Amino acid sequence: MFRQRMTTWCLAAVLTGWGASARAGLDEDFQALAAHEWGQSDAALSSIDKAVAAATNSEAARKDLETRLAQLLKATATRSAKCYACRKLALIGTKDCVPALAALLADKDLSHAARSALETIPDTAAAEALRDAMPNLKGAVKVGVINSLGVRRDAASVAPLAAVLGDADSQVAAAAASALARIGTAEAARALFDFRAKAPAARVPVSVACVEAAEALSQAGDKDEAAKRFQELIAPTEPLWIQTAAFRGLIAAEPERAFQRVMTVLQGDDSLRRAVAGETIRTVNDPKPYADALGALPPAAQVIVLNVLGQRGYVAARGAIVAALRSPDAAVRAAALEALGHVGTVQDVPRLAEAAGKPGAEGDAARAALVRIKAPGANKAIVAAMSQTAAARAALVGVLAARWALDELPALVRHTEDPQPEVRAASLAAIATMGGQQQAGDLVRLLQKTRVPNERAAIENALLAVCGRYGAVCAPHVTPLVQSRDSGLRVIAIHALVSCGGHSALAAVRSAIKDPEETVRDEAIRTLSSWPNKWPDDTGAREPLLKLARSAKTTSHQVLALRGYLQCVENDKRLPSQQKAAEVSKVLPLVTRAEEKRLVIATIGSLPTGGALEMLAGFAADPAVSEEACAAIVNLAARSDLKDLSNQQRQKALRTAAEHAKADTTKKKAEEMHKASQ
Repeated sequence: MFRQRMTTWCLAAVLTGWGASARAGLDEDFQALAAHEWGQSDAALSSIDKAVAAATNSEAARKDLETRLAQLLKATATRSAKCYACRKLALIGTKDCVPALAALLADKDLSHAARSALETIPDTAAAEALRDAMPNLKGAVKVGVINSLGVRRDAASVAPLAAVLGDADSQVAAAAASALARIGTAEAARALFDFRAKAPAARVPVSVACVEAAEALSQAGDKDEAAKRFQELIAPTEPLWIQTAAFRGLIAAEPERAFQRVMTVLQGDDSLRRAVAGETIRTVNDPKPYADALGALPPAAQVIVLNVLGQRGYVAARGAIVAALRSPDAAVRAAALEALGHVGTVQDVPRLAEAAGKPGAEGDAARAALVRIKAPGANKAIVAAMSQTAAARAALVGVLAARWALDELPALVRHTEDPQPEVRAASLAAIATMGGQQQAGDLVRLLQKTRVPNERAAIENALLAVCGRYGAVCAPHVTPLVQSRDSGLRVIAIHALVSCGGHSALAAVRSAIKDPEETVRDEAIRTLSSWPNKWPDDTGAREPLLKLARSAKTTSHQVLALRGYLQCVENDKRLPSQQKAAEVSKVLPLVTRAEEKRLVIATIGSLPTGGALEMLAGFAADPAVSEEACAAIVNLAARSDLKDLSNQQRQKALRTAAEHAKADTTKKKAEEMHKASQ
């Protein structure tokens, strides 16, 4: 409380002119400040902050604080304290504190703080201090001082800054160029451009600074000098982006001559300059004059202007763009077609559709334009234009797919029976991409109309894509195929049903296991053995697979069913571990091959139950799989969550693993665990 009263008293004293008393009250705070470190209590700093804020109402108080802060910079004080003093001098400092700040410019730890204050002190003494210090500095502190002169926009510093443009330190030279650009006077620009004329072409920082200096002249109203400087920068030796910036600056400096300048460049032979001119058209307020003059330009320039007009979405240029479609130059026609994608209307769809089937750039541009065009009714106009050539029809089908024209799916279905194979193939590909549940039925009907293998394969691919996307709702469309007299269609139905999933699809595939054709039976069993097992619709494959594993008449079918059954058990997340072990035990009498035994071991090896451990022990004596079984016993017996297992059963299993394991690591671990469990 006493501290707060003292601070309040001191501030009141400052405001009422009690200078001596106020100074005495701040002594303690400044003593604390001198020893202050970052992270410590800022009580003293807060008191001085308030005093500085209040000093704006009292010249005597401001002067006293400035003197104290300047003296602190000369005294023995922490870096934190001196940085703080610099920040406050930036607020209240005058030429009187400049010497104290200038003395810190060579200090790598305090130079930045001192410069920040000198940048804001309005007296010319601050700039003089920065200029005087610059020749004696090196490296980062010199760069910093140069930057500060740029911040101050100190016109008197042009000559010393120009002198270091060629400094061996590239960072110093770049800083000088940037500072001159910020100063922005005609003298500063002259210094930059004079140096640019002598400097290597690779001195990009100088060119950048020249652009900025010319822009500063333009903003200051010196349009003639700015235009002169911009013209110097539009040189082939400069990077394209420098030329672009300079050309834009020139247009801004002399807008009344913009059209004439751009047209002159566009009609020239320099491709880089034409590109620069084209970039300029992107930024002008009204590109209409360029659209009107399009026909008077050479083809290469027309391409540039068409691209810009299209990308700007300049609808008023549509007439000029349509006229360019009659150009004898293919590149111009392609550019006009592409531009119509940005500004075209539904009336342009027929002409775009006509070009869509052409090979090369024109066809590519027309198709891209049709995909992009946003005119109302464009989809229906595209369908209406599909009476073109077969190549055009195929291209337009692809366009509708790319536009995701769901409302036009019936039209795409009709074209699956087009006389031309490329149109049929394109339509099927489009339906595969965006077809819905209804198209599953359409594809099934289409399958029943053809026996051509390639076409059936394409239709099947589309059907699988649709069924995979929409799942069980497609099954009613597909299941009738299982009863087809054509065995090939029955096989396709099985493939599609596994993509559908669900109870009805599973039932249909189960019925196909009894198909009179061996190829169909094989496919049904193979499909059933890899049924996806998606909850909650696809969990019914386990029982029929178990039944098939027990009753199959061929070894291959039994093996497929057995493997599928084990996968169903392992992947069914609803089954508790004990039930999984019980389900596996049902097929143990059928497991005779080493491959299936390994599948059983993999399935039960992660089940924390006594039944699983006993089954593993049963496999341990089998030389074909003993190593896998013993390793699984050791891993399972080590688990802390094993259920329904007595210690005696655990010891027995570990003893079995120790007896039959061949790997030293497994044997040793089994013995250690057995001993520990006794």
